[in-house]
Amino acid sequence: MSFHVTDIAIESVKPELPVKLETAITSGGRLVATWLLGIFMSSVTAALILFVVREWNEQRWTAIGLAAAAAVFGLLALLLLWSALQQSLSSTISVTSVEVSKQPVAPGDTVTLCVHQPGPVHLNSLRANLVGIQRIEQKTAGPDGKLRHERLPDKMTLHENILDAGGGRVRRGMCRQWMTTFVVPGNADDSGKEDSIVSNWTIEVWGKACFGLVGFLYQFPIKVRDTRS
Repeated sequence: MSFHVTDIAIESVKPELPVKLETAITSGGRLVATWLLGIFMSSVTAALILFVVREWNEQRWTAIGLAAAAAVFGLLALLLLWSALQQSLSSTISVTSVEVSKQPVAPGDTVTLCVHQPGPVHLNSLRANLVGIQRIEQKTAGPDGKLRHERLPDKMTLHENILDAGGGRVRRGMCRQWMTTFVVPGNADDSGKEDSIVSNWTIEVWGKACFGLVGFLYQFPIKVRDTRS
């Protein structure tokens, strides 16, 4: 797998390819909720520990039960606060963007991909994968004879690495660009719904930064359409 990498001043960055893919950006409301829930669970843990200390000599079994509950709440609080910290650090990293040479793409097409990562950031790794997911939606008759919609578990039809950029430091005011090509599988199903099967294709960009403490994931939907006659 080969790619071309370039560092460009942010004010000089311009589109390299015709199509910029869109991705959903997580709202800050989820981050605030995670912090608040983590703080609440920490408060409950502290209260339980206080009860354990008070009841240890007089009601030992009650104190043991409270200690077990404190351990559970404490573990949940720790996980929530760690997640909130990671999300907070991740929010300080500029959003990765992706461009492709065309859309829709057809099975067998060779597509040029450009990934942009603005600084400042110390990347430990950055990878892009082409992912295909199929979902089966079918109608079944219930005991009362009425049709019901049933959704089966998603099936991954492809998970192929198309860029492994490694790590490196992107300085403030700079943007690093990686340019590479990938081939759409010749047997790729069209995006969208056909009969009871829904097919979706995305380019997933995974990154680790800040010495591995922060991870981020962006999903960029890409349309596959067989235009061959």
